[in-house]
Formats: sequence, structure tokens, C-alpha cells
Amino acid sequence: MNRNLFPFLFVFSLVCCTLSAKTVVSANEQGQTSFVSFTGKIVGDKVRMRLSPNLEGHIVNELPKGDIYAIVTEQEDYYGLLPPKESKAYIYRTYVLDNKVEAEHVNVRLSPSTEAPIVAQLNSGDNVNVKLTPQHSKWYEISMPAGTVFWVAKEYVENIGSVDYVEKYHERVNEANQLLATADLIAQTEFRKKFQEVDLTRLLKNFDKIAKDYPDLEYVHEKASLRKAELEKEYCNCKIAFLEGKAGQSAMEVETLSAKLSNYNADEIEETTDPLTSMKEIQAASLVLDFPEKVTDKMKVWQPLEFARFQAWSTDHQELSLENFYGDERLNADELQGIVEPFNTLVKYKPGDFILTSNGQTVAYLYSTHVNLQDLVGKKVGLKVSERDNNNFAFPAYYVLEVQKK
Repeated sequence: MNRNLFPFLFVFSLVCCTLSAKTVVSANEQGQTSFVSFTGKIVGDKVRMRLSPNLEGHIVNELPKGDIYAIVTEQEDYYGLLPPKESKAYIYRTYVLDNKVEAEHVNVRLSPSTEAPIVAQLNSGDNVNVKLTPQHSKWYEISMPAGTVFWVAKEYVENIGSVDYVEKYHERVNEANQLLATADLIAQTEFRKKFQEVDLTRLLKNFDKIAKDYPDLEYVHEKASLRKAELEKEYCNCKIAFLEGKAGQSAMEVETLSAKLSNYNADEIEETTDPLTSMKEIQAASLVLDFPEKVTDKMKVWQPLEFARFQAWSTDHQELSLENFYGDERLNADELQGIVEPFNTLVKYKPGDFILTSNGQTVAYLYSTHVNLQDLVGKKVGLKVSERDNNNFAFPAYYVLEVQKK
């Protein structure tokens, strides 16, 4: 080969490499980059969540303004979001045996009907945690299969940060709901007192504090404001009933008493102990019977609610302690047997942090401030329990008093 050709060939190779590099850069610039998941906030009201990313897609639900979701993909004018943890799907009962799918390409549907839209397909060997629904005996209810994505128009979604924020947000929602429920229970207890002893200021401050502690949760502010208005109305009704009961007194006495009550001003009344702060102080376990040495965060969450229950009980059992309260609960305790499993689903008003299963089926929700249920996960145990409000969930809820010795 002619040596004079070498410089020319070198320059030609260099130009080709440069053009090739430009082609790769150009491809990346044309949008061939991976999508970065984020936390999305719904910025419209009644925003339609669809089964596919187009206007013909079946409408799964209408989302309220302010809802938070994990946005995990995109397609043209739509974002793909993970469905809420409490979302349910349905599978035909014939194709499931012992919590395992027994066929290929089994349709999972949005509702228990062969006419309902298909949200996913499962195959032989796939595990499912099923629940039989009495109203639809031919179908099993299951959690929405992993990988299910619903779609929302991009214009109604605001990026508010990393996708990790979703879990933290729902944890805060659960905390706020627990405190709202506790404040409600305290209010119910307070209004069982004589009218002159009802401390309205204290009750209103409970809800003010919750709203202040959760400034990012709009619905908490709305619920706190609504509940305060209800309490003020209830207080006025109690005032009227009280005055009517004094009708036998002289007109002068009634007028004087009415004037005193009408001059009620929450800002002028002497400061009282913040009950929510007081409830947090009981986390030291000084009032609670037989606390374990290690008190977990999950146990602490339920302490305010349990203390409020004790307060409600103590109105009819004056001068008795929290120890007496749980002693009374033990006398009327139920007994359950099964395997303890965690209940980590992030939903509003959850009735417990754990579930009890028997033969693979959920039979109860559980929580406790006496027993560290985390230590019992995966074990078959006998429990002494006291019934609690299940907040309209599918199974009864119980407070675990103790683990029965074998």
C-alpha cells in the first residue's frame, strides 16, 4: 500500500467516529432517556383516572384535588401512576386454589363481573391473597397486582418531589387520622360531664394543634375546622338545655347566668394543659400496665387513643386507675388463635398495624401498647384480646392484652 495514503485514511476514520458520536448524542437528545419517577399531586378536582392513556380509556375513578400518588411512567399526554394501596381487584374463583393461580393468562378485573374491564393477567403459580366476598361468591377479592398502572392527564399533575415522599406522606396521613380520632374521643368524653365542667377551649385547641402540626395536609385543616364548628354548636345546645333546666329560678338569676355564659371567650380563659401534649407524655409508660422494656414506634402511635378510652371509661369509674381499666378488659377478654402478620398497607383510619390469619385467611386486625406484636410475626399464637372499632374495615379489630402461655 502507498505510504502517502496513511494520513488520508487516518483523517477519514476520525471524521467517521465524530459523525457516529454525534448520532448517539442526537438520539439521546430526541428523548431516548429513562423516565424519572416522582411524587405527583392532583391539582384539579374530580380528575379522571383511566385504565389506558387516552380519552377512550375506561374511567376507574375520579380523584379529588390534593391527592398524592407515585408517578412511575409517562405516555404522550398522560402520566402513569401506581394505584392506591387500598385498591382491590377481582379474580374468578375457579382459577385459584390455596392462594395460587391454577391457569395461564387469568384475567384480573376491576369489579366482580365478566363484563368488567381487565386490569392485569396472572399465570399459573402466581401467589394471591384472596378474600371471599359474600355478595359475589364466584369471585375472590385480591389486592391490585404488582405492576398495575393507571393513567391521568399530565395537565392535572404537579411534581412535588422525589417518589420516596409518597410513603412519608401516607405515614403522616395515618398519624393525623389517629390524632383526629383521639381528639374526637376526648370531646365525646368531655361532653358527658356536667355543662359547667365542659372545657370547650381545651377541645378546640386539640383540633387547632393538629391542624398546625400538619400544615401540608389540606383535608386535616378542613376536618379540624368542621369538627370545631360542630363542637361549638353542641356546646350552645348544652347551654340552652342548661338554662332551660334553670327555669325554676328567678328571672334575674337566669339572666345573670346567661350573661356569664354569653361572655365566654376562648382567648380570655386561663390556659389549660394541652391534652395532646399530655397524651404524648404517657409514652413514658408510667400509666400503662405491664409495658414491655422496648416500646416500639408502632405501639406509641396507639397510646393516645388508648388513654382517651381510659378517660371515657373513668367517667363511670371515678378514682380508678388505668391498671383497673385493663383489668376490667381482661375479665371480659376474648381469645383468638392464629398467625400474626404485619399490616403495612397505607390506608386512612387503619384499625391496626397487624393482622391475624387462620388457614391463610385474614380473621382480625390487631394493635397493642402492652405486647410487642412485631416479635410475634410469623408465629402461631393464642391471644387475649379486647374488641375495638374496626373503622368499617372488612374484619373485626382487637387490642391485644397478652399472649397466652402454651
